[in-house]
Parts: sequence; C-alpha cells; structure tokens
Amino acid sequence: MDAEAIEQARGGGDALEALIAQAWPDAYRVALVILRDRDLAQDAAQEACIALT
Repeated sequence: MDAEAIEQARGGGDALEALIAQAWPDAYRVALVILRDRDLAQDAAQEACIALT
C-alpha cells in the first residue's frame, strides 16, 4: 500500500474498495497465523479493514 492509494481511499468509493481488496489477503493471513481459527481470523481481518475507513 502506498500513501497515495490511502489518501484516495479516504474519499471512499472505488478507491476504498480497492484498498480493502489489496489489504484483505495479508490481514487475513496474519490473523490466521496468530489466531489459528478461520472464523476468528475472518472477523479480525474484517475489523482491521473496517479500521481503514
């Protein structure tokens, strides 16, 4: 993620959607390694992506 993409995403819309799509796999992977539970990892990754908004 670069600073420009983050700044554009602050306006919402497609840029925000693209940023979340880019961040999701890494957020989920990290959460899964830490939590070792798919449901909890999905919840944690979702919360992380919501925090981007």
